[in-house]
Amino acid sequence: MTTSPPEGGRRRPGPAPRLSRDLIAEAVLGVGFEEVTVTAVAQRLSATHAALYRHVTDRDDLVRAAVERVADRAPQPELGPDWEQLLRGEAWVRWRIFTEYPGIRQAVAGLSWSTDPFGARSLPVVRHLISLGFPAEAALLATDVVIDMVDESAVTAVDTRRLGPAAVGQRIQDSFPDPELDADLRRIAFQAMVEDQDVWFGNKLDVVLAGIRVTLAPGTAGTPTGDA
Repeated sequence: MTTSPPEGGRRRPGPAPRLSRDLIAEAVLGVGFEEVTVTAVAQRLSATHAALYRHVTDRDDLVRAAVERVADRAPQPELGPDWEQLLRGEAWVRWRIFTEYPGIRQAVAGLSWSTDPFGARSLPVVRHLISLGFPAEAALLATDVVIDMVDESAVTAVDTRRLGPAAVGQRIQDSFPDPELDADLRRIAFQAMVEDQDVWFGNKLDVVLAGIRVTLAPGTAGTPTGDA
């Protein structure tokens, strides 16, 4: 889905390519959302600030260009007959992106609704759920619940990776202080937070989808009906 940018804040040696908004976006991804500044991007591209400002307006626009670049390369939602496959697929796309690019979730949160490409991805999902028989309220709620779970889980996963296994292990011990009574809890928590975050995320997603299946999906007793 993505290509790995050169490591570090500076570009590889060689002639400087002609600047474009796409090239600047790739430079932002190379620098990283958490470290991005106009100066860092200019250095990576061996360009002047003035040259960058011919394509972007300010730092926020740098970030917006990079977010748009990532969103453009992401697989589009599969609008098929299976609502669960639709929500599961969209959840995994967002999870991969938000954990691959530390800081991108916070960057997205800083964009206005009208310029947030990930917010724009939600509307086709909601509309398709309605076409599959979900009442409008249920379609919006189901999509919102899944997206919120992805957002929170991804931010936690990135923060955990930043801390490192030793620090996470110590926090787990502090949270589960009894080495005998809490041995299984410590092991499970460490596996979830450090050893295989994808598996734990998949388990959480299964639980969320199971809840939608019995409370919001068409034909269930809990489905809102006021706007059906």
